[in-house]
Amino acid sequence: MRKKITVGILAAGLVLLLVLAGAGAAAAYHFTGMPGGLPVTGLPGGLPVLRLGADDKDEGKGNEAEGAVTDISGTSITLQTKAGTSVVVVTSAGTTFTREKLNAVFSDIHMGDKVEAKGTPNADGTFEATSLKIKLPEAEDKSNEAGDKGNEAEGQVTEAGGTSIVVQTKSGASVTLSISAGTTFSKDKQESSVLDVHVGDKVEAKGTPNADGTFSAASVKIKLPKIEGTVTSVTGQDISVDTKNGPQTVHSSETTTVTKEKRPSSLADVAVGVRIKAQGTLNPDGSLVATSLAIKGQETGE
Repeated sequence: MRKKITVGILAAGLVLLLVLAGAGAAAAYHFTGMPGGLPVTGLPGGLPVLRLGADDKDEGKGNEAEGAVTDISGTSITLQTKAGTSVVVVTSAGTTFTREKLNAVFSDIHMGDKVEAKGTPNADGTFEATSLKIKLPEAEDKSNEAGDKGNEAEGQVTEAGGTSIVVQTKSGASVTLSISAGTTFSKDKQESSVLDVHVGDKVEAKGTPNADGTFSAASVKIKLPKIEGTVTSVTGQDISVDTKNGPQTVHSSETTTVTKEKRPSSLADVAVGVRIKAQGTLNPDGSLVATSLAIKGQETGE
């Protein structure tokens, strides 16, 4: 009994001492227990326990800062978090930048962008970033008249230019993609450019729909044409394929990459009755010059 009273007095005295010292505003300690393994969940007589420690950052993740860019100054940016508070993110020569999984630089950050920084909070309230991810804007609308997916637009190219691309969506509507210096392009998982976009290509763009019906593209993925179906004949390096759109021809060559069950294979494994998926370049006659060919398996006939 005497031991419990002593522990209680010690705990109350310690709390009172810290309060009088003004430690409640800046201390970075958390009291999770007392000597002897006694948990500090309350004090004798129902007195509350004082829990001291630096609050988590407004973004709530400690080593992360996330929000919309409200100011850009030198090598620092100011973010407004979801909680409505401002955080200054400091970058350095060692900070890495990414945008759409591609390497980026500080100059790719613009007012209004949403970014996610990882690093270390500083004592002065700023945030030292070791990495910074520029996030694509999310459209509030999940669909629009163009028939896209809110922050995505997909279709077949009907017009191609240096600053804009017109695509026809599955719904038949036309959408103009606005291209800027910051727009990134990829083709067959490789970095590409607007010069690689041609009429007839299928593209998938991510970005922001504009009030005038156009679409500001942050990234454009050029999708390779493909032919998929069952092989009906093989003549040299020409393969006839029965597809859902009817008979089509695939032209292969020594440079065509052939795989079977995701493993390297050869054209020798392409035989009548096998299902294939070929990707490459379409000819005006509708045939396809294959850059890659995947053998999917034998047609079962069921």
